[in-house]
This record gives sequence, C-alpha cells and structure tokens, in this order.
Amino acid sequence: MDNDFAQPRRARGRLDPTVGKARSVVGELLGLKTTGKNRVVENPPLILVGCSGGPDSLALAAVCAFFASRGEVRVGAVVVDHQMQEGSAEVAQATAVQLRELGLGPGCGPHG
Repeated sequence: MDNDFAQPRRARGRLDPTVGKARSVVGELLGLKTTGKNRVVENPPLILVGCSGGPDSLALAAVCAFFASRGEVRVGAVVVDHQMQEGSAEVAQATAVQLRELGLGPGCGPHG
C-alpha cells in the first residue's frame, strides 16, 4: 500500500518579493544566476561589502551571503563607522556581530 499521505509535507516558504528582487539585481551585477542549479566555483572570487549597520548595507550583505552560501563567491565584510552620531561605536560592534552571524569572513570587524 502506498503511504505517501501518511506524513504531512511541509510547504516551502515563499520568498519575500523584495528579497527576490534584491537577489536578482545583485546576481545580475555579479553575473550569477538566482534560480535553478548554481555552479560551485573551485576558486571563487572575493567580494568585500562595506557595511555601516543601516538597512541598505545590511540587506546587501545578506544578499551577498546568500550567493556565498551557494559556493559561487566568497564574501567578506568591512564595518564602516562613520562616527557621525553618538553611539556609533556600539552600532559598529553590533553590525560586526550581525555580519559574523551571516557567515561573512575576511575583514569582518570594526574599521573607521
């Protein structure tokens, strides 16, 4: 007897359209596909992302981390502290933590 219906299948979550668009734009700029099978590269190029902790630079870092997780590029991050507001050093430290959580490597740390 076929038991395909015994276990409920988890529905795959839908990607937020904004995230999809960001991946598409960055992928196009880098010459990478965003759908289908990706191609793991033996010696992938390194991309460095400057990140101040604002929503735009964190989003860019997250999109680049997506491509790094696929093995198509390596991504490092450099924290930028503009020192334009009180508490900017704390923001830079928090940003470094967020970038590490995204798995971003070389150069990841506060730099002024």
